[in-house]
Amino acid sequence: MKKSLLTKLTVSSLLLASSAFAAQRIVLVEESTSSTCPPCATYNPGIEAAINILGQSKVLLLAYHVWWPSPGNDPMFLANQTEVQDRISYYNINSAPDLITDGVNSGSLAPSSGTFALSNGWDQLSQLGAPVAIDASSSISNGMIYATADVSLETGITLPNDVQVRVAVVEKHIGYPSAPGTNGETDFAGVFRKFIGGSIGYTADLSQGTFTFLDSTAVDPSWNLNEIQVYFWVQDDVTKVIHNASTGSPNSAPSDFSLDSPAFSSSVFDDTPVTFDWSDAIDPDPGDQVTYELSYDDNQTFSSPEVISGLTNSTFTTANPLPIGIKYWKVSASDGAGGVAHGKALGSFLFSNFTVTAATDVGENSNLPEGFVLEQNFPNPFNPSTTISYELPASLKVANLVIANVRGEKVREFELNNASGSVVWNGTDNLGKSVSSGVYFYKLEAGDFSQTKKMLILK
Repeated sequence: MKKSLLTKLTVSSLLLASSAFAAQRIVLVEESTSSTCPPCATYNPGIEAAINILGQSKVLLLAYHVWWPSPGNDPMFLANQTEVQDRISYYNINSAPDLITDGVNSGSLAPSSGTFALSNGWDQLSQLGAPVAIDASSSISNGMIYATADVSLETGITLPNDVQVRVAVVEKHIGYPSAPGTNGETDFAGVFRKFIGGSIGYTADLSQGTFTFLDSTAVDPSWNLNEIQVYFWVQDDVTKVIHNASTGSPNSAPSDFSLDSPAFSSSVFDDTPVTFDWSDAIDPDPGDQVTYELSYDDNQTFSSPEVISGLTNSTFTTANPLPIGIKYWKVSASDGAGGVAHGKALGSFLFSNFTVTAATDVGENSNLPEGFVLEQNFPNPFNPSTTISYELPASLKVANLVIANVRGEKVREFELNNASGSVVWNGTDNLGKSVSSGVYFYKLEAGDFSQTKKMLILK
C-alpha cells in the first residue's frame, strides 16, 4: 500500500553508477511487505517469479514484514519487531510493497514493474561484478546457527568509506495452511528472521586487508530448518549502497546412523581385539566428506576415553584385546563444514555398551568325576528365560547351581535334589527382581567339584 511516491531512479543510472569488477556480484533485493497489505498480495507473485528466474547465484530476496496497514498483526513482523523497524527506519521506507535493490530505492525496479522488467534489471546488475568479494558459509549444529565469511577488496580497488558487514537469518519459504493476515496470502518468500550480530552489523576497514567474520545465534524452535539460509552483505552506511551479497546456506549434518557391533551387552572375549562397526552416515550436501570419531571408555561419562579420530570407514579394530570389564562406546560423524572453530556438524550418535569376558570357563575343575555334566544353557542368548541341564554322579545327593554377574556377585541360587534334570531361570534374582541385560555365569557346585559356564540375557 503506497504511503508516498517512490524515488525515481532508472536501471540505466544504476548501471552508470558502477564499473566492471572481477568479483561475482549477487544482487540483494530488500522488500517491505505485509500479510495485511492488499497490493503486496497482488505484486509478490511477480517479484518471486523474477527471483526464481535468476536464481540465488544472481539475486537474493530479503523480505521485511512491516506493521502496516491495520491491523498490523503480521506474525512474521511480530516475531522480530525491533530489527525489522531498524531496517525500515534505515531506508526511511514508508510504503508497502517497496523494493530496495542493492541499497537503492529504484522506481524503475518497483513492485509493479512486472516479472520480466524486474528479472532483466537485476540480471544486468549482477553482470557488472562487484568491488568486494565475499567467501561465506554457515552450518547448523546442536541448536545453533554458525556463520563465517572472509570479506576482501578486489585488487586495486579502494572504497571511500568503511563498510558494514551484515548477516541475516532468512527463511526461504514459509507456508501457512490458511492466510495469517487479511490479504489472502499463504506463501511467503525470503522472510527475514533475525540478524546475527544485530542490525548495525560489523564495521570493516577493508583497506587493512581481509575482514573475517565469525559468529553464531540460537535456532528459534519455530523456524523450519530445511528452509533456513544465511545472507551476508557489505554496505556503505553513508550512501546505503550495497557492494556485494552472498548466501552461505547452512550445511546439513550427516544423517542419523546406528551402532551395530559390538551390540548392546554382547560378549567379546578378552583374548581377541575388538572390532567396532556402525552404519554409514550419509551427508546430503554434495562433495562433503564424512569422517568419524570413535570413543570408548569403561564408564558412560567418558571421563578418560580412548579416542580415534579421522576415520573414513565405518569400522575400526583395536590393535590389542581390551581388559575384562564393561565398556561403553560412541561414534560421531562430521562433514567438517565451516571448520573446527565453530564446531562440527554431528550425526546423531547412539549409545551402546559391550562386555569383555574371559575366553575360557571360569573356575572350571578339570578333574571332574564321571557322570558330572553341566550343559550349555538353551537358548543363549535368551529373553525372558533359559534352561540349564545337568547330570550328577550317583554318589552325589545334593548340589547347588549358582548364578553370578560379571562382578562375581551372587544373583540366584538353586538347590538340586535330583541326579539329573534341568533348571529354568527367568532372569530374576533371589528376591524375584528382574536383572539387567548382560553376561552372567552359572556354576554347578557339588562337594569338592564345580564347573562354570557363561550365558547372555538380552532384553
